[in-house]
Amino acid sequence: MRLPAGKRLLLGVLRLGRIADFMSQPVVVGFTSAAAILIAGSQSDKAFGVLNAPSGLFDKLLYVVSHPGEWGIAAIAVSLATAAIVVGGRRLHPLFPGVLVAAAAGIALGATGVLDLPAIGSVPSGLPTISLALEWSALPSLLLSGAVIAVVGFAEPTAISRTLAAQDRERWNASRELVSQGVANLSSGLSGGFPVGASFSRSALNKVAGARTRWAGFVTGATVLAFLPFAGVLSDLPDAVLGAIVIVAVVKLVRVGEMVRIARRSPPQGIVAWGTAVATLLLAPRVEYAVLLGIGLSFLVHVYRETARVTVDASYDEGVLRLVPAGVLFFASATRFQDALLDSLAKHPETTTVIVDLSRLGRLDFTGVETLESIRDEVQASEMAFRIEHVPPHAAAYLDRFA
Repeated sequence: MRLPAGKRLLLGVLRLGRIADFMSQPVVVGFTSAAAILIAGSQSDKAFGVLNAPSGLFDKLLYVVSHPGEWGIAAIAVSLATAAIVVGGRRLHPLFPGVLVAAAAGIALGATGVLDLPAIGSVPSGLPTISLALEWSALPSLLLSGAVIAVVGFAEPTAISRTLAAQDRERWNASRELVSQGVANLSSGLSGGFPVGASFSRSALNKVAGARTRWAGFVTGATVLAFLPFAGVLSDLPDAVLGAIVIVAVVKLVRVGEMVRIARRSPPQGIVAWGTAVATLLLAPRVEYAVLLGIGLSFLVHVYRETARVTVDASYDEGVLRLVPAGVLFFASATRFQDALLDSLAKHPETTTVIVDLSRLGRLDFTGVETLESIRDEVQASEMAFRIEHVPPHAAAYLDRFA
């Protein structure tokens, strides 16, 4: 039983799925595009029949591209035929089971031995055993790391779910996703399975196969359980067939055009999208850190824009200095307002009254209130009158603390 599983389940039960809202669209687009490239690249050696490719993704891609002499004609032909069956079947009819047909044809081809192609090989069969024989003594030391993994590990499922939900024009509930992830991992831990997360390749493959509702997940799970005792039949499936199926499933997730459009419409958001994509490629397989980096870039862009949007109009008339801040007065923009006051007082040393007009204020946070209080104290300490006028309703609650 994995601690991150329990943490995710708890987050979901407490309806804290809003943590997914911190992932902006540029982050999702950049991450999904790069992740699709990573998945397709990881299957390149299978699709081209290269037997001695290194394990590292970029090393593998470079090796496959730079060693055409090792390409297997048979593997390439099988890969192209598999892609044609999957893509052609989808165009023929949405319900045509192209993936199933391609896999069955591949198993039949591998069993005949007509082509000498690498195959999946031995596949363990049988049902798993359930056991509570866990290392409970290690639980306290895993509390903090488990919490971090639970939150960080949710980044990838969030990106996948949002992408597929947008494609299907459906709503997505982050808290339900957390609950499902937690329950799945608890079950996996009790049965000695691998950690359960999310996979672009499996999700895209399921979608390509025609999945539209939750019944697809139920039927898939029931089918896998029923098939486990007979999993050995997959041993003859050529690697080229499996690689081609995965590549066809994820290639449409590479949205370079969308990333270019984002950069043209908003260069800062383009930096977020492209930065997330590059980070995903460079940090693989720890792609969750790339998502966190993308979220950080989004926050930096937001803070920069909010700060740049703040303007302060100052007017002076017979000893009265009036300041009208327009925009958002928060922790990153408060110093701009303070500097504007000091500059205006330097220009008009004969000022006797300072009026702050909040009629054009967009938002006010705690730091903004603290700044106003500091300005009030400084002005009054200089024996000048201080007044705040036209307080908008959304700022009234914060400013009630003013004496």
